[in-house]
Amino acid sequence: HRDLHSFPTRRSSDLLASKLADSADVRPGCDTLDVGCGPGESTYLLHQRFAAGDTAVRSRIVGVDITPAHIEMALSRRNGDSPEFVLGDATNLPFPSGSFDRVLALECAFHFPDRRKFFAEAFRILRPGGRIGIADVLPTARADTMRRRTRRLLPRSLRSSIDRLMGEVTKTPDVNLVTLPRYLDQLRTIGFTDLVPQNISDQVFPYFARQWQRISRSDTPERVLRAHGQDSSVAARSEERRVGKECR
Repeated sequence: HRDLHSFPTRRSSDLLASKLADSADVRPGCDTLDVGCGPGESTYLLHQRFAAGDTAVRSRIVGVDITPAHIEMALSRRNGDSPEFVLGDATNLPFPSGSFDRVLALECAFHFPDRRKFFAEAFRILRPGGRIGIADVLPTARADTMRRRTRRLLPRSLRSSIDRLMGEVTKTPDVNLVTLPRYLDQLRTIGFTDLVPQNISDQVFPYFARQWQRISRSDTPERVLRAHGQDSSVAARSEERRVGKECR
């Protein structure tokens, strides 16, 4: 694989979105929900992925986002009636149970108020045999240990302040600051099986650090990222159930 950080920003984002779709085995015939789609870049990429394929094998591609302005931006670019864009909350998805074959969440789940609620909703709307693909950000085991030790040393009155600060720095609620083993346990508790995590930090953070340096004119962005122990992982190709409907 070529390094993601050797390409311009848009190209790198497209590569990551494509990697996630490949990991979740998104293919023609799969009805796919793109959660946290923003202004629709990843959703349109999925749509283009199948646009030139067999027209007899239809794929429903839907983007959902909680921000009205994002949905408006996505719809303003659309020609025709596909892909679909829906205003909605990832922790309370506005779809009936068993609506999709694939659910994707590209670098958004760590922002949700409680990621476990999203896991439960994704499981609910997936059909038997469906898969979830998540590109997410998790603290490393070392960073998590340091955070817990630091909290124990602080007066109880300061602990909530530290938690709020970490949330502001990482844009991640405290409930979502879990290491990979616990993250996978949360998915299993919901009912997902055959989890395949992949660490892509080395392909993502060096490029992100250079972009941050360019924007902030700081010479230490990557060191700050590593100090906070941020670790980008993909939990993908997670089969919902072993039997049932598969994409054509």
